[in-house]
Amino acid sequence: MNNKKGNGKINIKSKNNIITRKNVLIVIAAVLLAIISSVVSIKYVLFKINYKELKELNNPSGINVEVVAEKHIKNIISEVGPSLVSVGSNIEDLESHKLPSNNSTGVILTKNGLIMISYSSIKDYKKIYVKLPAKGVKPKKATLLGYNKETDTALIKVQCNDLVPIKVSNDTLIREGSIVYAVGNSIGANYIGLITPGIVTSTIHRVRVYGDDYKLIQTNAPMNNENYGGVLCNVYGELIGINSKYITNKYDEDNLFFAIGIDVIKDITKNIVKEFDILGLRGSEIKINNIQKKGFYIESLDENGKAAKAGIRPTDIILLANNKPILSYDDLIKDIKNSDNKNKVELQILRDGKTKKIYIVM
Repeated sequence: MNNKKGNGKINIKSKNNIITRKNVLIVIAAVLLAIISSVVSIKYVLFKINYKELKELNNPSGINVEVVAEKHIKNIISEVGPSLVSVGSNIEDLESHKLPSNNSTGVILTKNGLIMISYSSIKDYKKIYVKLPAKGVKPKKATLLGYNKETDTALIKVQCNDLVPIKVSNDTLIREGSIVYAVGNSIGANYIGLITPGIVTSTIHRVRVYGDDYKLIQTNAPMNNENYGGVLCNVYGELIGINSKYITNKYDEDNLFFAIGIDVIKDITKNIVKEFDILGLRGSEIKINNIQKKGFYIESLDENGKAAKAGIRPTDIILLANNKPILSYDDLIKDIKNSDNKNKVELQILRDGKTKKIYIVM
């Protein structure tokens, strides 16, 4: 159709686009905003899904997993820190605070100085020193009471009466999905050296000790030489296990880690103390100025122990056992165990300035 006024025609007009810096910036900003919104939405959804699953798994222990992790960590440092020690073969290593470290983490079990440590970490030590979790305190010499190779645990003791023992959890609350933290202090820092979070991934593994099977705890909480031998705890800072390098290396499953459960810790401690404390006495090394010697000063006695029944008294100083010098309880037990005569021990003691022989029947 031909229409002078142009009716019935579709006119397409061409217009040159004007590109400016302002237009480009607007477009880029819009694209970035869209991307950020998408990412935030996805992360929020994943956050809610993961925490929903964890919350369902943690219901038996009453843990609110939506509590910020930082709050857990602050509480754990406050609860666990005073019960961790660094254990080494010399004072210099314990005071250096350097990595890599030759030291290990130990866990205080009792107020009077019982400490659990990994046996493999101290088995070659000629001397054992402990750096307590307090600023300015010098490392103390420790005595090895006993050990269990199968669980890689050892019990040592320092002469103290005011330590802070670790709080122990109710073992029945430990199950897959429970949030846990692996805590250690091998570098002699004040209270905490390393803390890593995770969950319990399995409790089906077992270790056989003293004829019984005990629970092992598998977790994805990362462990290394800084927190092996240290505490595996719940969000309340309560002990649920001792982190084990030996058990972890033994199973070596899917980059997961292992801790020894509460029951085996209690039984090992009880059996080692029972075997070690055969004499029923407590004391410390002492220097005897007038004759320039050292000995083992008796501070207290178990009235039903072998030492008390043999006639040993508090304030006695043991100089010799089977003619060998005695400076510590560790020396005394070693000499008794290595003696040719297992049934009778000859002690030379100092009492009221005079030496005397006493015989203990084993």
